Amino acid sequence: MRQKAFDILAVGNAIIDVFSQCDDAFLHQHGIEKGGMNLLMRRRQNHYLTPLQRLRHPN
Repeated sequence: MRQKAFDILAVGNAIIDVFSQCDDAFLHQHGIEKGGMNLLMRRRQNHYLTPLQRLRHPN
């Protein structure tokens, strides 16, 4: 029996969910819809994550 040979290259990024608590004002301020999903590039991720971190650790 002959074996099949495959040459495969797969490139991709994992989709990672980030969960955080915030109030409705934060959602409105950043144009985020409740229950929605946003696929973000790194620069846009920082736009959301930096203020969320400040909510968790307000120093």
